[in-house]
Amino acid sequence: MSRNRNGSFEPKIIGKYSRNVDGMEEKSLALYSCGMSQRDIAEQIADLKKIYTSVTLDEAEENLLQFSEKWRKQYPSCVKSREENWEVLSAFCEYPPEIRKIIYTTNIIEGLNR
Repeated sequence: MSRNRNGSFEPKIIGKYSRNVDGMEEKSLALYSCGMSQRDIAEQIADLKKIYTSVTLDEAEENLLQFSEKWRKQYPSCVKSREENWEVLSAFCEYPPEIRKIIYTTNIIEGLNR
């Protein structure tokens, strides 16, 4: 995004100071309704991030195993979902790190600019 000295730049896709967080409220409510605490949600995120930022498929699988061991007892359905869908979820490992960031970024502006 370019800027000019007098601040007259007007973005066309997403307005100034606005963020596209469509669906985030519903996702957060769904996690809370399943009994997750805010702390658990935050921790379970950072562990999923380890999986999706892994450099190799082997590393991602090792991080998935650690995630499963840590969270299976407390949130078995979440772990089961990740394990059952691993073939689809692990497809990101086929791409170089630069492309992966575009795929999983939550910032629409970053994704658009990349």
